[in-house]
Amino acid sequence: GHVTRVYTTWTNEDGSGWSLSNYTWENGVMTRYTSQSSESDETRVTTYEWENGNLVREERVRSSYRETTTYLYDNHPSYMSGMREDVRLMIAEDPEYLSKNNVIKKTETTVYNSDGSTYTYSYNYVYTYGSDGYPISFKRTDNDNNSGGSYTNVDRTTYVQYGDGSGATAPTMYYIGT
Repeated sequence: GHVTRVYTTWTNEDGSGWSLSNYTWENGVMTRYTSQSSESDETRVTTYEWENGNLVREERVRSSYRETTTYLYDNHPSYMSGMREDVRLMIAEDPEYLSKNNVIKKTETTVYNSDGSTYTYSYNYVYTYGSDGYPISFKRTDNDNNSGGSYTNVDRTTYVQYGDGSGATAPTMYYIGT
């Protein structure tokens, strides 16, 4: 079945705490996520809209702001599509990784309740695909369109290798375990 609840406790040099996450699923897709933690009195609510197996819109409502994220996809299979959904959520912590295709553009728009100000941030992804259509690497470029002009920061390049040995040959691939 689907993951419906995750409860986490932690202890570190700053103290201890907890978080509780609840997931609602309809027709095989996650439609709502709520979370609470010992660090805030607020219950955070996130809703999701899906089309053709891909997350296309996500809305997060908090006491001080509302953030809407939209997604555009390529037509290639996601490099994470072969993993179980619970594993994908734990690894990535972002529901877009439950989508069947790869995100090519992600735009976040935040509106603050206090003054109505709006902040927009976008991520653009460029993929290199293997002969089977799966990505073997991708580069993410971040765009901040909020400070009088925009700046672009190429954030990272990710290399993907699959269990059968196909995929990317990165400059250095590190393996954990056997």
